[in-house]
Amino acid sequence: MSKTNNFYLGAVNPPIYQASTLVFDNIAELSKAKKLYARSGTATNDILAASVAKLENAAKTIITSSGLAAISSILLAILKQNDHMLMVEAAYEPTRELTTGILKNFGVNTDYYPANAGKKEIEKLIKAETKIIFLESPSSLTFEIQDLAQIVKLAQQNNIITIIDNTWSAGSYLKALDLGIDISIQSLSKYISGHSDLLLGAISFKELKLYQKIWPSLYQLGDHASPQDCYLAFRGVQTLKVRLKQHEENALKIAKNLAKNKNIKAILYPPLKSFKQHKLFKQYFTGANGLMSIVFKDEVNDEQIKQFVDKLTCFQLGFSWGGYDSLVMYYKATKDRATIVRLSIGLEDVELLIADLNQALKHLC
Repeated sequence: MSKTNNFYLGAVNPPIYQASTLVFDNIAELSKAKKLYARSGTATNDILAASVAKLENAAKTIITSSGLAAISSILLAILKQNDHMLMVEAAYEPTRELTTGILKNFGVNTDYYPANAGKKEIEKLIKAETKIIFLESPSSLTFEIQDLAQIVKLAQQNNIITIIDNTWSAGSYLKALDLGIDISIQSLSKYISGHSDLLLGAISFKELKLYQKIWPSLYQLGDHASPQDCYLAFRGVQTLKVRLKQHEENALKIAKNLAKNKNIKAILYPPLKSFKQHKLFKQYFTGANGLMSIVFKDEVNDEQIKQFVDKLTCFQLGFSWGGYDSLVMYYKATKDRATIVRLSIGLEDVELLIADLNQALKHLC
């Protein structure tokens, strides 16, 4: 057997198949075709989908145009008027907005449960109309971790579909489908891409039967991912584990340095033993990424925190995370939590990042 990949015509990397229209030699060929139109993806999309499916241990993966498109598409494909969904309170904010916006307008009802809720607490919220339990573990701001096995068991007992936003682990550090979760969603824009230069999402199914049931509705929604972006994301998958390891190494050094500062109340980073759910993190995850949040002591006011953020030079102000570049974002206090500064630790020289944080912290004195 040849070592070269004939599908790639001998090239190391897959080509970009750019097309909207697919053509056939005759009606007999058309009648047997698995793809009729490129809205369901070209061969480039399929290559990325197969690589993400392998990463997630999935029976089937669908690539979407963004992470939020993955979330909205799967929820719209499953839920109908008068259905009920349970969602973790700490879910990604645009996901929450989807439930209070479009889904609510369509007559779908959503209740929210605390991220640390136990089986009995969640069980009380289940109704006859409950179709989905939506998980996100850890959350991407305060990093609450859910007891996934207990929730999955409860869902299976009540014939409820479980969906998890698995972006934080990039499908590498948490094998969500192996735990019995039905559908794993990722924003491939984050660690899979790794370069802050594309928008993509993925929907991965544990069972082929569930995919086959839901796919017709997903196809009707018309979402489509660019083959060029799929090519870039496939390239990202090849270096994912190496990059994640470096992100984690940098983040651990930075977290331990920040923990020494007298103005900081807590570092929200699951690998730290001081993190309140560290044991649960170790139970479910085999590693961590570079995302963490800082909670300052009460005597540090919001203006000082804003000055700290503005004094940073190596950390750029931006909402996303998972790229090679380090980012910072300020989240104002709410009735439920204090002001939070989130850091996405990139792949720069960690000593430069530490020095930058230290010089900005001096302005709090």
